[in-house]
Amino acid sequence: MNKEIFFIYIDILGFEQLPRELAEQSKFDEDWIRQFAFLSPFRQIIQDLHHDKDVIIDHLKEEADSCSFLTHDLDSLFKIINKFSHISLPTKIGEIETVPIEVGIDYVNNQKELCVDPIASQKIISSLKKNFFGIYRQWFKTQNHDSIKRSYIIISESVYQKLKNHQKRDCEKLPIKDQDLFLLPSAIVDREKEIHDFLSTIGKSRSDASGAYIDKIFGLCRIPQ
Repeated sequence: MNKEIFFIYIDILGFEQLPRELAEQSKFDEDWIRQFAFLSPFRQIIQDLHHDKDVIIDHLKEEADSCSFLTHDLDSLFKIINKFSHISLPTKIGEIETVPIEVGIDYVNNQKELCVDPIASQKIISSLKKNFFGIYRQWFKTQNHDSIKRSYIIISESVYQKLKNHQKRDCEKLPIKDQDLFLLPSAIVDREKEIHDFLSTIGKSRSDASGAYIDKIFGLCRIPQ
């Protein structure tokens, strides 16, 4: 396994509480929402990724309502997140049309910290839950006087430094004291998929195309907030 690798943790946002709230706003049963609207399509994406030859995955671990991936490939990182960002519900429930997720991404360069055995990743998962999700949720609630109910992606400083310049300029550093965390807009993830699909159509890989070429074709400028 590479000594330097991206660690991606994806969790269904509000898996316990949100279906309860949605059930109160709709005709659907809470358990039905949790099982068939959230969990089943989420797990289907995981199964699909097992067979996706276009995505480089060094390791995959599945838990009850979450999963974690290891990949040394930045393009695969965006492909993985994109697939989870657009999981449509079988029917619209309240104001929710896609399965809400929270994504935490860190960059690990210590081979002793990760190995193929899934047990070895538990320390980092716990850290992401506490130091990424926990901190961001609390900050969001303080700023908005409500819990977050929409998907979000948090990356560490080390992941931010690995991004390309046109990806970096659209990230937002969170104004949280003593924390070097960045919010990665979902629009960046969608745009990376468009770039990949376009290059595949013309028979080029990402390594074949220069940053200037991609900037020119896609007219990359700052994504409106």
